[in-house]
Amino acid sequence: MERTKVKKSVIGLKPFSNEEIQAIIDRLVLPETDNDMLAWEKPANFWVPLISMFSGMRKSEICQLYKSDVVEQDGVPCIRVTDEKEDQSLKFRSSHRLVPIHSQLLALGFLRYVDGCQERLFPELKILRGMYSQSWKWFDRNVMRDVSKEPGKTFSSLRYGVAAQMANADITMHLRAPLLGHALPEWDESFIRPPISALRDAIEKIEYPNVCFPLPYPD
Repeated sequence: MERTKVKKSVIGLKPFSNEEIQAIIDRLVLPETDNDMLAWEKPANFWVPLISMFSGMRKSEICQLYKSDVVEQDGVPCIRVTDEKEDQSLKFRSSHRLVPIHSQLLALGFLRYVDGCQERLFPELKILRGMYSQSWKWFDRNVMRDVSKEPGKTFSSLRYGVAAQMANADITMHLRAPLLGHALPEWDESFIRPPISALRDAIEKIEYPNVCFPLPYPD
C-alpha cells in the first residue's frame, strides 16, 4: 500500500483550501426558472468546476463532453473521456479513460441535467484555437480574482487537489493513474485495469468537509 503524502506540486500547483473551495462554490451560476422549468443559460459556469473537483478531469476534457460520453458501466454511471468525435482532443494517449461519477454530483442532479441535453453538455462554448475550453473564461475572470491570487493556484488546482486527496487516502498508483489519465511506467508489467467498482470506491474518497453545495433541482 502506497503512503505517499502529497504536499505541493513539482510544477508549482497548489490545491485549494476548503475555505477557497467554498468560495468557488458560492460563485457557481445556478439556472433560472422559466415557467417552472430550469433554464440553463450557461451551464458550464455551474458544472465544469464541480466535475473537476469530484473527478480530477482537466478543464479541456470537461468542456468538450457530449451527452453520449455519460454512460453506465456495470451499473456504475461514468464519464467517458475520449477524443472519438472530430471536435474532441486529448492531451495524451493515456487520457482515454472511464471515470465513475461521484455521488455528490449525482446528488446535485448531474444525470438530470445530462438527460435534458441534446448533444453537447455545454453548447454555449465555442471552438477557440482548437479547444472548447479556450472560450470558457468565466472561472478566471469571475472566480479566481476573488478567491485567490496566490501563485500556483489556478483551475488546475482542482485536479491537483483530487490527486492529492487520493494519494493521502492511500489510493494506489494503479487506481489513481486510470482515474486521472496518467501513464504508468512502461516497465510496470503488474498493471491490470481495475474493475469499475474499485475505481468508484476510489472516487468516493474525494470529499470537502464542511463545504455546502447548492442544489439546482430542489424538491
